[in-house]
Amino acid sequence: VSSRILQILERVAEEISLSQGPSTAVTRSSFIIAAQEISSTDTNATFSALFEAMNEPTVQFIPVNGNVSVRIHLPQSLIDSVINMTGSVRLAHVVLRDGKLFMSDSTLASSVLGTSVVGGYPSQSISPPVNITFSVNQTALTTGTEVCSFWDFTLNNGQGDWSSAGCNLIFNGEEYAVCMC
Repeated sequence: VSSRILQILERVAEEISLSQGPSTAVTRSSFIIAAQEISSTDTNATFSALFEAMNEPTVQFIPVNGNVSVRIHLPQSLIDSVINMTGSVRLAHVVLRDGKLFMSDSTLASSVLGTSVVGGYPSQSISPPVNITFSVNQTALTTGTEVCSFWDFTLNNGQGDWSSAGCNLIFNGEEYAVCMC
């Protein structure tokens, strides 16, 4: 069920209209669905989201300093290679406040981010890797067992599960962690 719901949310993000500009987002208290179009003249492929206790989530499509729940910056080489093939690239983002959607034995200490290049791009060939920054829920941590992972739809007989293949935890601080995948 978790995989199917996540796939539906990703599909909605891929289909969001960008008729009002190069980026847009739908925010709710527990999730964000966003899309952005990046052209050959753009020099930035950053997406940031912040969930605050009593407020609607906020979204930025530019680099921001300061407090974020999750931030992803895609390497310029990835963007350039996709733009060279298509003229522009559309990114779809799904952010979940927490991991309650996922039926797993794992404990999540951060929000969940899904970002995809619409139209597909082989993730095994991303070089340099993508850096993702997460704010960390200290109460959910079990020191020494933290890993960076992604939801692999093919695991567990197609039901999906967490996989850390190709991901490394490159910084683990009190307030945030940085993954490289």
